[in-house]
Amino acid sequence: MAAVPQLSAVRGIWEQVEELDAVVSGLFAPLDAHVSDLSVGSGMPVDQIKNLLCIAAMIPLALVLRALPHGIPRHAVSMVTGLGFGLFCFGTVQMLIPLATTVVAWLFIVSGAAGGLVLSLLVATLSACHIYRQYTDYMGWTLDFTGPQMILTMKLSMLALNVADGRRTGKISDMHRRYAVPYTPSLLSVLSYVFTGMGFLAGPAVEFAVFSDLMDGPSRQTKKAEKEGSGVRPSFASCVGNALVSLLVSVACAFVFMHGSMFPVEHVLTPGFRAMSIWEKTVYVWAVFEFIRAKYYFVWKLSESASILAGMGVPGLPDPFYDVRGVSVWGFDTAMSIKTASDSWNARAAHWLRYYVYDRVPFAGLKLTGTYLVSAAWHGFYPGYYVMFGLVGFFQHTGREVRRRVRPFFVGSRVGKFLYDIATWAATQIALDQGALAFVLLSWERAAGALQAYPYGIIGGVVVFLAVQLVPRQKRDLKRE
Repeated sequence: MAAVPQLSAVRGIWEQVEELDAVVSGLFAPLDAHVSDLSVGSGMPVDQIKNLLCIAAMIPLALVLRALPHGIPRHAVSMVTGLGFGLFCFGTVQMLIPLATTVVAWLFIVSGAAGGLVLSLLVATLSACHIYRQYTDYMGWTLDFTGPQMILTMKLSMLALNVADGRRTGKISDMHRRYAVPYTPSLLSVLSYVFTGMGFLAGPAVEFAVFSDLMDGPSRQTKKAEKEGSGVRPSFASCVGNALVSLLVSVACAFVFMHGSMFPVEHVLTPGFRAMSIWEKTVYVWAVFEFIRAKYYFVWKLSESASILAGMGVPGLPDPFYDVRGVSVWGFDTAMSIKTASDSWNARAAHWLRYYVYDRVPFAGLKLTGTYLVSAAWHGFYPGYYVMFGLVGFFQHTGREVRRRVRPFFVGSRVGKFLYDIATWAATQIALDQGALAFVLLSWERAAGALQAYPYGIIGGVVVFLAVQLVPRQKRDLKRE
């Protein structure tokens, strides 16, 4: 009988949530009507238009934040705008998940819980969200709260480990010391950090110390670096110039992405694609992913531009805007190894996995395995993702063998080095596209069908791997990429 009052209480809370959702929906109703008209006129889905409008609004928001006094005014505007973007895009019910996750994580951090525990709980929560999403919208591409939840998982786990680093008395690495937080952040600052309009929807997942410098003014560590001459904060002119470059790249990528319908990825599953020659297939698959990547480049470079304009920079680094660089377009598209491509693509996720997952796994023999497992859970549980991870792992291992055994024969001359670079660039692009086919097609059936129609990256990888085993390892040490 005791469960009846509890059930009534839950029902009452849910009814209040529904009432709040109705109020919020009413506030956004006029804007929703305009978005629907835009969707009809452009053919672009409503969810994508909403996200695009909010991400574009980050540019003027950056200038507003710069004009506000440090402290509570900036935190309040940052938090309110981000929550507003989330409510507009996803509604009240979906926004309860990231809000509850943030508050609970903050309570763990305040209580002194181990950073690794907070990381594990955040990844488990995100995994549950991914599973629910797959159950309710299987094979769907509708934008929902799981995207921001992925960014939130990175931010809060970094913060938990940074606070733990700030409490340490022993030796820590320079990278961990740079971002250590030697105090317990307030709930307002954490909500502002997670839900900031400057990154809640699409990132970048900046470090809390960098965000805090923008919101609260330069920290003691930043002032010390400036005083010692080891770095100065980027000037407004520098911020504007770098932001403009990122914005122009974003606009160019948007133009490319708008023409992506000419190369639908689903075509690889058709008899028409199977009838193509190997060269036609290779060019088609390459074009498909140039257009698909342009969509991500566009969004990441746009949010990067806004973050730079706001002044998120780190004194003393070769690139003071390292912490807001979401992607290196040039680095990825000219990559001559899987590792270089991985470091260039979604750079903030790579930073998180390197310094907050790999570095924190306590057992040396499990570091790589643990990092792969966390990365897989962070992305989701579609079979296509794991096909891609497996293929990319194999291609990366093969590339390392080629570099160790074959490269020394080519680096002695300019022509040889040039030919080697061209060959490894082409092989890297084919390998990445081979894995990406499985990633974007999601299901096992569709991924397997695509790999059967276009198996050349796998065949080439196996042949190269077996062939290089016949070449003895070179004795001299080579710098690894």
